[in-house]
Amino acid sequence: CWDNPAYDETDTYWEMFDIDSKTFSPRPIVKESRGDCINSASHGWSGWIAYIIQAYILGVRPISPGFEETIIQPKIKGINDISGEIPTPHGTIRCSVKVTKDTVYVSATHPKVIKLTIDIPDETHEGRNIVVD
Repeated sequence: CWDNPAYDETDTYWEMFDIDSKTFSPRPIVKESRGDCINSASHGWSGWIAYIIQAYILGVRPISPGFEETIIQPKIKGINDISGEIPTPHGTIRCSVKVTKDTVYVSATHPKVIKLTIDIPDETHEGRNIVVD
């Protein structure tokens, strides 16, 4: 269901959607509702997926306040190419991970004040060579 909001005219993450039509409806979609359960086309809790992609798939997350210490620990089994830009109080961390048949390439740029640790889990490299730039 995550692709529907991305390609719909709302360009937002919905609070609820109609499971049968897989569409957003501004009307109450809970049949028992007395009109007090109105659907939201821009619902903040649905945006958590952006954090999950950044922190657990790309693997960039703080290990101390303000990202002063940051770890890159991608978990991208089945994904061959991912990149992102993560704003921090000290500037932007840019990271990309590319996987080929033989090699995992990790590239990262970050502000000097950030201490960066790169940890490639076994399930990501699966015996491939690792190249860090």
